[in-house]
Amino acid sequence: MPMYLIERYLAHDETSDVHDGARRLQRLLHGSPGPQLLWCVLVPDDATVFCLFEGADEAQVNDVIRRVGFRIDRISSVITLP
Repeated sequence: MPMYLIERYLAHDETSDVHDGARRLQRLLHGSPGPQLLWCVLVPDDATVFCLFEGADEAQVNDVIRRVGFRIDRISSVITLP
């Protein structure tokens, strides 16, 4: 299944909003047949969030993210390395 890396660049006061957004994504996607959230990580010193998704295509991943109001700045197709 294709994988997509989501990037979100934050203002320093947005950290709690990101936690809430990640929880909403997890609840929405849990047990659904669509895209799956594999993990999210916050890099506090860079005020950046990275989330890795599996999904059929970029549009499907982008749609589910926007449905929960989770703003993204960049989405990239990625390949895992052995």
